Amino acid sequence: MYENPGHCRQSLAEYQEVYNTVRPHWALTPENGGDPLTPEDVYARGMKTTIPKWQHWAKVAKKKLDQMMEDDAIGVAA
Repeated sequence: MYENPGHCRQSLAEYQEVYNTVRPHWALTPENGGDPLTPEDVYARGMKTTIPKWQHWAKVAKKKLDQMMEDDAIGVAA
């Protein structure tokens, strides 16, 4: 239970810190294998991950996004 709004904000900030920087996420597996990464490893440090096999839809979406970005880059360069 929170004592006041400031305590709530502080508790949420502490949770967010642990969730993003300390706690590994099992779905964030490094490309070269190894232990799961944290969101900070991936989004702030640029470490590459594999997409879990059960997320076939994400692989399809990533492939489409990569193609769109490549097409856009070619269009800008042309």
